[in-house]
Amino acid sequence: HYKISQRYVVYGVDSYQTQKQTDEEMTLRYLFHTSKHLNPYVLAGYSRIQVVNTDTLRTPGWTFNYNNSTQYKDEKCYEDLMLGVGTIVPFNRYFGARADVRVLIVGARYRRDDGISWSDSSAGAAFTGTVYANLFQGLNIQAGGRAQALGSNVVGGFSRYGIFGSLGYSFKL
Repeated sequence: HYKISQRYVVYGVDSYQTQKQTDEEMTLRYLFHTSKHLNPYVLAGYSRIQVVNTDTLRTPGWTFNYNNSTQYKDEKCYEDLMLGVGTIVPFNRYFGARADVRVLIVGARYRRDDGISWSDSSAGAAFTGTVYANLFQGLNIQAGGRAQALGSNVVGGFSRYGIFGSLGYSFKL
């Protein structure tokens, strides 16, 4: 979750804006054990990013035109199916690194608080790099970085880069 708060004073109008972002992702990887030092993989998965914006006018007498209210709220939601390739480089039994590139099929939706909405679909891409530590019996932790760009001509594209941490579980079939 991300939460951002901003205050604007433009032409005497006091406006306060908050943004809440929620991310969900599930990926499955199939590893090809080619050597002790390099394990390429293919991946498939699903992710969902939801961004909710709320803008509140604090100046008496001012309202938004479309709803005659002092508050404006909208939501953008990006859902994508992903396919990708990558590799894992184990340093030893407990530590290693991995990197992958993903192609995304993106469905995007915009919805405003008065019920007006629109949607479209497009493509996107992502790159992920992490270091990991195997804890015990398949449980692992990761820290890494990601750059991601989601396309949408109607809703508006979404791109970001940053760092993350995650907890995962690996098992062998």
